[in-house]
Amino acid sequence: MEKKNTFYVAVIAILLVAVVAMSIGFAFSDVNLTITGGVTAKATKWDVHFKEVKNINNNGATVTTAPSVPADGSTSISYTVTLNKPGDYYEFDADVINAGDFNAILKTIALTSTSNIDYLDHVVTYNSTNYTAATNTITGNSALAPEGTETIHVKVSYVEPANESSLPETDQTQTLTVTLTYGQAQA
Repeated sequence: MEKKNTFYVAVIAILLVAVVAMSIGFAFSDVNLTITGGVTAKATKWDVHFKEVKNINNNGATVTTAPSVPADGSTSISYTVTLNKPGDYYEFDADVINAGDFNAILKTIALTSTSNIDYLDHVVTYNSTNYTAATNTITGNSALAPEGTETIHVKVSYVEPANESSLPETDQTQTLTVTLTYGQAQA
């Protein structure tokens, strides 16, 4: 029995020596390949803003504040007019520029007012499509390329409602807002 145990101990020892020898042999045959790169990301910017107001058309409105772009890079335009009677309207164009470094997509156009009014029409035209408070979903979602310009047309009109009892009996001041939401083009 002792011969048998000695034999097993010898076999185990030989196997251990073989495993150690193989490990050393594989360690000598391993090769590490490395790729190292230096990358610099240059500064970039997101910059969509109003560039200018043009083509103002006044048909019977009294203008308190004409629309203008107050400063380079401005994201808002304000105007104040009084429409004196049905048939009067006020309209203008505003250029939007993408002064950033990558495409911008017009995601939504939202037209809102301080109350539901059926004697005023408020229409915005973008890319040859008219939008009102009732139809403010975007069609097409075309990209505004870097240094590209798109013209937004804004028109507010005093209209005769279907029911003359809807006409205001006293002067009514309404705040009409257009919100254009631009975002990054998603790949």
